[in-house]
Amino acid sequence: MRGGRGHPERGDIESATALRKAFGDDIELLVDVNSEYGDYTTAKRMAREFEPLKLYWLEDPFRFTIHYHNEETARLSREAHVPIATGGNVYGRASIKRIVEHGGVDYVMANVSKAGGLTETRKIITLIETWNMKYSPHCDGGLNALGNFHLFASAPPHVTANVYHEFDPVYPYDQLLTHPPVIRNGKAIVPERPGLGSDLLEGLEEKFPFQGDTWFIHNRKESVAGRKKRK
Repeated sequence: MRGGRGHPERGDIESATALRKAFGDDIELLVDVNSEYGDYTTAKRMAREFEPLKLYWLEDPFRFTIHYHNEETARLSREAHVPIATGGNVYGRASIKRIVEHGGVDYVMANVSKAGGLTETRKIITLIETWNMKYSPHCDGGLNALGNFHLFASAPPHVTANVYHEFDPVYPYDQLLTHPPVIRNGKAIVPERPGLGSDLLEGLEEKFPFQGDTWFIHNRKESVAGRKKRK
């Protein structure tokens, strides 16, 4: 469930409760907060309110969780009775190492397209295994999904796939590739073509010009400013 929008402290609980009521315990319910619970006190209170809903995990409770709230996230993972997941926006083992040093989380979600490619991500998996944490890659569509499919095939059996590319109407990932990712009967099909398994289509720069989305830049500046203020 995509949370952290509008009035997250009220709306997230209401939405998750409605989903659990509609589908019962037959589904796994994952809540992605989009890093919108601004402080530890709020995140802990929300985690406690989620407890009766038996979440599979609560993802990214703090803004840019793994970069600026390593200690708080690890503490929340220890104190909350809801599994905590984070790491979809980390770059390399150094970022993961910081949260490991503070006690870790339940699920690490290093994204193969950001974490440093297949080789670096496999090293991250080895690192978190040492600390008894689980790995579930942050996986959207396109080439990232293809890369993650290869990673799934080479990773330990406990790795949980987190793929949502078929359900995202905003980003037309599969319109970029000659051979888009395939999910059949709930299973990712590992490509057998050379490389990641696909080529980019020609003419994409004309079809999908940059629209000037500055969300990431704006939020990163806000997070850095907040960190300096706390110091």
